[in-house]
Amino acid sequence: MKLILIRHGETIENQQKILQGQIQGTLSALGKEQARAVAQTLAKEKIDAIYSSDLARAADTAKEIGRVMDIDVVFKTELRERNLGEFQGKSKKVIRWEMLKSEYEKPNKKLLGGESVEDLY
Repeated sequence: MKLILIRHGETIENQQKILQGQIQGTLSALGKEQARAVAQTLAKEKIDAIYSSDLARAADTAKEIGRVMDIDVVFKTELRERNLGEFQGKSKKVIRWEMLKSEYEKPNKKLLGGESVEDLY
């Protein structure tokens, strides 16, 4: 068995340096092009199933791959990004991301209403 992992295309929120967590996210023009490009690359592979987070940024990327491959995408909430709690939707500059990063990476640390790394796993 071969497992292929694909990250969603660039989002408008990525461009703006906004922490997304479990907010939907919107693919940028570049992100849409990235989705098309990865779909064309994967068209050479034998793929039996496509699973994706149900969040828009991942779902839109997966739908493009599924469209090219003529495969239905199975959306799973279990594949969502880590819930970043109160930090979701905020700019990395506003929340002083570099200061928070060491706390964010601690396995048991929950981020103000979000998930810890252990919760994510």
